[in-house]
Amino acid sequence: MFGWLKPTCPVDLKEKVWTEVNLSRLVEHWGWQRLREAAVILPTSAFFDLPDGDQPIDTQRLMTTVCQYMGANRERLQLELAPAESLVNGRDEYIGDQTATVRLARFWQEDLESLIGVLAHYAALDRLLREGICSRDEADLGWLADLASVFLGMGIFGANSAVKQRNGGNGVGSGWQIRARQKLPARMFGYAMAILATARGERQPAWASWLGEDAADTFQRGRRYLDRRGECVFDHETHGQLRVASSTASLAADLIHGGDSVRLASLWALEQQGPEASSALDAIATCLRSSSRVLQSEAARLVGKIGIDQPEITDELLRLLDSSHQQVCCCAATALGNLQVPLDREGSRGYTFFDLLRILMGGDDTRVAQTAVLTLCRYGPAAAEAIESFIEPLRRALVACDYPTQDLYFTALHAIDGDPARFLETHLREWHPDLYPEALTALELYREHRLVVESSSAAEAAAPDPSGPIA
Repeated sequence: MFGWLKPTCPVDLKEKVWTEVNLSRLVEHWGWQRLREAAVILPTSAFFDLPDGDQPIDTQRLMTTVCQYMGANRERLQLELAPAESLVNGRDEYIGDQTATVRLARFWQEDLESLIGVLAHYAALDRLLREGICSRDEADLGWLADLASVFLGMGIFGANSAVKQRNGGNGVGSGWQIRARQKLPARMFGYAMAILATARGERQPAWASWLGEDAADTFQRGRRYLDRRGECVFDHETHGQLRVASSTASLAADLIHGGDSVRLASLWALEQQGPEASSALDAIATCLRSSSRVLQSEAARLVGKIGIDQPEITDELLRLLDSSHQQVCCCAATALGNLQVPLDREGSRGYTFFDLLRILMGGDDTRVAQTAVLTLCRYGPAAAEAIESFIEPLRRALVACDYPTQDLYFTALHAIDGDPARFLETHLREWHPDLYPEALTALELYREHRLVVESSSAAEAAAPDPSGPIA
């Protein structure tokens, strides 16, 4: 009664909608029947030839078994085990070509369940890339691979190894190469498997008892939420189709009248429409005024990508610079910079946009301060008054040997002033003589690194893709 006992979704809004949208994406490629009928693989001798006693694990045979369960082409996926110190930053590598090579640190052999989980991750990744379901440069490629392992029946292993994951981050190198894994959190594995169980009509599946504590809790709470018809854009009744409109006008209507999940999915759908999304700006602005911080930040990001400065929407973005929520504040500042809103534009509390950025630069939140600096970079010499505000944070970065922050301020000085060396001589040589030589050395290293990066980028742009097409 009164909705007091109504189950809530066990993951936050962004994680929830991301999971639902991408499961629908996988259904589109691999089919509803594959989702419903795939066996859920368990860590038992019924599914794997497990070693006896102290016998070593036959990782090549294990990889073959995993590929068979997941429909991956084992003949085009090679596996190498190496000492962690021989890998770049000690991280796993996926090197794609006509035959892809997965290089794993040998420590994975210490935990059989985690080893199977990481093999499933790379088997799923290989299918996603080879079948053109996603591209190698997608920011959430690691998450997609883990979600695909759930879809293909191997989610138990990823869910249980998520809390034991040793590696973090996700990057793409030349050649092409993916190092380490952007690991899907256990709670998201649990929610994805709750959607899987609902799609299969399994109320109390026996396989759920194999989930570890973190994923099991989210699974059970997710099942209760879905059983009570909680809002979900993955539509079980239409065989996994996305419960999101296709036309710009309908998406705009959903932004105004839909629930938070539909509104977020609609924002992401509008982002895919490019310039056409500009006709929905008024509807997008309603999300800037939402109580949901996720909707505020995603709407601000979308407004910045559309790139049209409308006074009423700009006022909303300026208001969001006062938000105590880091992501909202960063997205609003970035959007305003993308829109090239005049620095003297008056915002909240009688401050100009320039004043608000300087306040953010001097705040305690490092990420917000850095975003404010990067936003000022977009204005070049017009932001010259701000460079005196760089003195103290640059001094702290030099003392702490904080190289990324040093590079950030050198980049800003290049963009705004054009002569970082003059800035250092003017502001450090007299007042901080002990730091001045160190600052010059740091600047020289920054310049050398910048030249290397710029020349590498130019070479990559001019050269053909070394991997060629993925067959």
